[in-house]
Amino acid sequence: MTDAPISASGAGIGRGVRASRAVRRVPHVVGPVLTVVAAILALWYLACVPMNAAASITDAERAGANFAVPASERRDMSGLALTALAPGAAFAGAFAQDRPRLPAPHQVAVEIWETAAREAPTSRRSLVFHAGIT
Repeated sequence: MTDAPISASGAGIGRGVRASRAVRRVPHVVGPVLTVVAAILALWYLACVPMNAAASITDAERAGANFAVPASERRDMSGLALTALAPGAAFAGAFAQDRPRLPAPHQVAVEIWETAAREAPTSRRSLVFHAGIT
C-alpha cells in the first residue's frame, strides 16, 4: 500500500504515478516528431516540381501548350529555371508522371502498397516475405 493521497496525480483511475507522467509526456514527444515528418514531406513535394519540370513542360508542349523559349534552348536549362519559365505546367505535371525523376511521396507509398499487397506473403517475390527473412 502506498502513502500517496487520493488527490495525487493518477490516483483513483487505475494508473500509477509513473504511467500518469508518461501519458502526460506523449504530446510533448509526438508533436515535434510529427512536425519534422511534415516538414520532410513538404520539402519532398516541393523538390518534385523542379526535378520533374522538364518532363512536365515537354508533356504540356505535346498537349498543345506554347512556350516562349524553344525546346532546343530549354534542354540546357535547370529545373528551377524551367519552373520559373512555366510554373503552371511544371506544377500541373510534377505529381502525375508515369516515370518521374523524383517520385512524390504518395507515388512511393502507392508503389510500396501495390508491391507488398500484390503477391501472397509466402511468395518469394513479396516484400513481406523478404522483410520476414531480413
